[in-house]
Amino acid sequence: MLAQRALVKRATESDRSVIEDLIRQHSDTLQQGIRFSFNEYTLVKLYGETLGCCALKAHGRKLAEIWSLAYPPGEVGRAVAKLLLEDCERRAQGEKIRQLLIIARDAKFFGKLGYHTFNEEKYALLKSMASVQPYPTVSTPSVIIRPAEEGDEQSITKLIAMYPRKLVQDPTLRPKTADFMVAVVGGNVVGCCALDAYSLELAEIRSLVVHPEFVGKRLSRWLIAGCINRAIESGVSELLAITGAKMLFEEFGFSTLRGAEYALLKVLENGSEKK
Repeated sequence: MLAQRALVKRATESDRSVIEDLIRQHSDTLQQGIRFSFNEYTLVKLYGETLGCCALKAHGRKLAEIWSLAYPPGEVGRAVAKLLLEDCERRAQGEKIRQLLIIARDAKFFGKLGYHTFNEEKYALLKSMASVQPYPTVSTPSVIIRPAEEGDEQSITKLIAMYPRKLVQDPTLRPKTADFMVAVVGGNVVGCCALDAYSLELAEIRSLVVHPEFVGKRLSRWLIAGCINRAIESGVSELLAITGAKMLFEEFGFSTLRGAEYALLKVLENGSEKK
């Protein structure tokens, strides 16, 4: 059996080219390029050949996401995917993460492995972009909402650092600076929000931050609107948001995921969670 012969290992710098090749083979479903530190990737090797890979990305202390899951077609490929998922689950359990999210098409296969479509998950929201019209982003001349520029990177980093337990701090795991919209008041960047595209079909709104001194001034709404407008311009079909600010996103037509065939969740029974 494959499980007995295959080697499951953490990637290293020497695996860069093979990971890039695997991801490139799935250009229609996976975001292209390596977005994480190499020790976040898991590989499955058989007789020296790398058959599959994936990365595990934590959204916080409760939820992690399996990214860039690449594996060959057929029964061998499903066996490879199962090994990759099992490794991610072990890692997540070791870090006391309670739930795993995966964006995948084969809901039937992943359902057999314990993943299920969302139902009333308060922090996982989906928005269909069909017939969505652009939103107004600013109604006051004192606020500028614009795409981030290279010089904004330090300001974005400082804003994200205000929420170390909620937002990813490692710059290699965050969206690129060019993916952000920023709110500028008096020449200073006081808010940010990123649109991170998985593919032309799905993108995620991430890293929404407003400086505490400017909370309650509608900046969050304008930043979300700016990201939605970028999604419209890019032709994205659906938007995902993983957030505790459910009511805020519902104002823009986001709803909890029900029956979304590619958005799946698995609850991990960590020791402290068992009854």
